[in-house]
Amino acid sequence: MNILIYDDHEFVTEAIESYFLKQSHEIKLVRKHNVSDTLAYLHDNDVEIIISDLLSDEDVGFSLFEQVFHLYPHIKIIVYTSVTNEFIKDMLLEMGVTEIINKKEPLNSLWNSVQTLCQNITLPTKKTNTKLVKLTKKEIEIALLLAKGLSAKEIADLLSSSVNTINNQKNNLLDKFGCTNSTELIVKLAQSGLITLL
Repeated sequence: MNILIYDDHEFVTEAIESYFLKQSHEIKLVRKHNVSDTLAYLHDNDVEIIISDLLSDEDVGFSLFEQVFHLYPHIKIIVYTSVTNEFIKDMLLEMGVTEIINKKEPLNSLWNSVQTLCQNITLPTKKTNTKLVKLTKKEIEIALLLAKGLSAKEIADLLSSSVNTINNQKNNLLDKFGCTNSTELIVKLAQSGLITLL
């Protein structure tokens, strides 16, 4: 399991790395302290999980997360932050962040979250079953519009269809791929090569 830890404060990444390595030597950890280095590393290396602060001297993490979800939809992001604003937390979860852990919590909470993720991450061998399923042209169209964050009503307007029809087709896709929400669906379709996110 490859994990990238991003925080502009080096002592935070050092503390996480030290604690994690005491728990297990079966994970590979890399620490990054700015956005450009983080994106460069992701371009050249396989990473399954990112542990990231939300606020840094460079930027608010939203732009980094958007780029990660766009370019590497299989990566899971755990936000490790001192931000407690419920509206911001809701926005992060809607964006696709897997979990938000407060920095006031013990590192054990972060470790437990990583362990749970490691157990639940889909192995590449499971993709073969999904590849056997074919999408219709309409399903691909709807999936790509969902990936852009459009609502059922917006998609219905674009495709000259009813909201009920779009919702039915979306629900059929969720059932077909065993997903509980649109974000999970898009990630699974992209991982399986059934849609391409440009």
